[in-house]
Amino acid sequence: MILLLVEDQPSMRKVVASMLAKMGFTDVVQASDGEEALEALRMRHVDLVLTDWIMPNLDGGDLIRQIRDTPSYEDLPVVVFSALSEPENVRAAQDAGCDAFLSKPFSREQLQQKMGEALARRTTSQIQQIILQADPVRSSDEHPLVVIGVKEITAVQLARKDQRGHLRYLGSMCSAVMAINGGSDTTLAGYTLDSDGNMIAKRVRGLTQRVRATMLSNRLPTAVTTARLLSINRPSALTIFLIIDEVYGVEPAMRRNLERMGVVILEQHRLDAETLIKLLREHGVDSSEVSSVLPTPEELQQRLDEDVKATGELPVLAHVFQKITLLDRDPDSNMQDWVDVIKTDPLSSAQVIKRSRSPAFGFQGEVNDVDRAVVLLGKNEVKQIVISGAVKRSMERVTEKGFSIDDYWIHSVAVAVAVTAQLLSFPLEESAWKPGDKKTYEDMALEEDELHALTEAGLWQRFELRDDDDAFVGGIMHDVGKVVLAHSYPGLFPSVIEEMEKIQWQKPMSAIETDFTGGSDHTVVGSTLASEWDLGQSTTACIMQHHAPHPNSALARLIAVANFVASALYPFPAQAKYPHVKILGDLNHARKQGDEEAHADMPEGMSIFLSDAISDELKTSRGELMDLASRITTAIHRQVQGIQNSV
Repeated sequence: MILLLVEDQPSMRKVVASMLAKMGFTDVVQASDGEEALEALRMRHVDLVLTDWIMPNLDGGDLIRQIRDTPSYEDLPVVVFSALSEPENVRAAQDAGCDAFLSKPFSREQLQQKMGEALARRTTSQIQQIILQADPVRSSDEHPLVVIGVKEITAVQLARKDQRGHLRYLGSMCSAVMAINGGSDTTLAGYTLDSDGNMIAKRVRGLTQRVRATMLSNRLPTAVTTARLLSINRPSALTIFLIIDEVYGVEPAMRRNLERMGVVILEQHRLDAETLIKLLREHGVDSSEVSSVLPTPEELQQRLDEDVKATGELPVLAHVFQKITLLDRDPDSNMQDWVDVIKTDPLSSAQVIKRSRSPAFGFQGEVNDVDRAVVLLGKNEVKQIVISGAVKRSMERVTEKGFSIDDYWIHSVAVAVAVTAQLLSFPLEESAWKPGDKKTYEDMALEEDELHALTEAGLWQRFELRDDDDAFVGGIMHDVGKVVLAHSYPGLFPSVIEEMEKIQWQKPMSAIETDFTGGSDHTVVGSTLASEWDLGQSTTACIMQHHAPHPNSALARLIAVANFVASALYPFPAQAKYPHVKILGDLNHARKQGDEEAHADMPEGMSIFLSDAISDELKTSRGELMDLASRITTAIHRQVQGIQNSV
């Protein structure tokens, strides 16, 4: 239950907030006058308003009148408290539209009584009971919980006429939990009301040993996605219920998959209090002695694979990707074999020819056939064009709100080409070159200061990649799990972005995904697609570990560094304001102004974006990586632009 407390005196506001906390109300929005209160009401849902009568700017009377004149919250219960308790003052408050009047000073019991009166006046006693009996979820409590996921959870919403059936169901749930508690001196069970599927997942993850059941109404926009994600990460003592009403249904194929995953589907109109009591007891809601065990990584991966494959087609990767990858692994591959493979894919052919016509390659004349284009570009350049183009095409079916394929692809190209394959890991000593490296070095066209910065950093000597470690493929594929999450779990991506905006981008996307999915972030989900696409052990390990590389995975460590640097120049999503985006922007600005001695000033907490372990292994700090990124920014942009123009 969300309360709005309006009081101009800070000391009094503190006293009332303390009373509310002791009553179990911890979600209290505070305002110092009527104007602040109206702004708060415009920003979020509120269940009840507690307001002083005499205040500056906008007093209690005018505040209440504006509340009553605004359709969005005209039915909000309002309690007025004031030291002016004469009959004429009480009448004035009632005339303005308050539901209960409380004279200062007052006790916690008196406050609770008046809050109950206000709720009863504006809503039915049933709504009052549902809201007030909801568990405050204190960290000191240990009793089991039922998490009820419903779209409508405020008093105003539940009072609507079209909510009568829904209200009956919630009333039955409330009665069932109260009946389980009976006359016990201690609470045997409690319930919470949540209207956000992702917040429900966070609650389950944070209270693994307490949450025994989730009751998800399919009126909740993300109910099915939430049920699927919870079932993947389901602790052993948790039962997931999907409550179906008469209006909103579930497609038969999805229903079969949910039931296969252990989700119990019930019809709302059949759920009276007696049925719910029996159901909750059957699933251990009245027992705090049941221990809940999380799934093993192997169990989680198996559940995830089965769910993703059962509920929709995964993106399909063009055959040309695998063929070119195999040729690239063979140092003795014939150039004609490359030409023959590319000719099997018209789009790849067009992209290679288009790239060969770039002035960057200095060819005088027009290139019109694949044979000449491949010879002119060389194997490495051709590989980059074909693979990046094939990957981008495979993602075109993703239509999730806010998920930009172009932004995703450019970030991946920046990690793979500009930072990883071409710059950080490329050997700068000719004695270490392999066949084809001379052509690659010439195509990079590094300026003298860029070459000096890379040589001085010497990172390529510290990664020690194995022969089967493909830095380009690892980079282009590292975030592929984000595509799977967006494609397979509708509603999750926009919710993740909304949360990241709330926390001002102070965490990487994987951290929020973990909170909302219960553990299945894009690194875990990406392995499913890696298996489907047969990307090989090295690339699959890179996809799974690029946020927390295994000590033996040099490629994952390289991609982690590349991702950190590239995210500052080409973040995903493009509007992201990660701390190092601003740090690098300020550094580049200072150098453009002639300050060549400028250095990155890294705030605390950046280890969540690149771990201390990686910095220690590379003997390079995050600040030094940003300094290096600033010195090679132009080279990064140049490399990305080249691929972008071709594909």
